Amino acid sequence: MIYLIYAFSSVNLYFGVWFFLNVTGVIQTSKYSHLANVCFALILITTALLALYVSVVNDRTSFALLIDGAPWIITALLLIGSVIFGDSR
Repeated sequence: MIYLIYAFSSVNLYFGVWFFLNVTGVIQTSKYSHLANVCFALILITTALLALYVSVVNDRTSFALLIDGAPWIITALLLIGSVIFGDSR
């Protein structure tokens, strides 16, 4: 399970750093607003570092995996809800 935590944390850190670089202006590939990029960067970097800390220091791998997957689970639920209850026009 520790490898799943490393994989999820790597993905979260990659996307978090990518959004952070968009905020600072190093790369300019984002189609989202500045505030959205700041929020995405903070959420993804924080969850990745927190999950790594919980898994290494506290040795609670299942909780760390839940922390790592939380932003993706919430995003998937919001997208599914948007598709189901959204107006198709």
